[in-house]
Amino acid sequence: MLVRRRNKYSIGRAPSGRARCRRCKSCPPKGALVIVISAFVRHNRRARLYRCVECITPAFAQTVREAHGRARRVPAEPGMDQEALAEARAQLDRAMDDGDNA
Repeated sequence: MLVRRRNKYSIGRAPSGRARCRRCKSCPPKGALVIVISAFVRHNRRARLYRCVECITPAFAQTVREAHGRARRVPAEPGMDQEALAEARAQLDRAMDDGDNA
């Protein structure tokens, strides 16, 4: 039986300047605010993908909502400062609201 595993999302900082945003394909600079996508690949294997906070779309916000319910429930990577975390969650909230109004 094939079981579909959901992606997991968190808010964090870009670990280096090499990872590419999944939407705009640019490389966010090291330490930039990003949404981290832990994508299921196969049993015991996940890939970490990134999306710039500026690239959050209503469709992407909907997938995050399906996984976590609300923006405030999206976990933060260790060491995140509260101001940046609040900014990212506000972006997610706005995109979720835009998706509801569309």
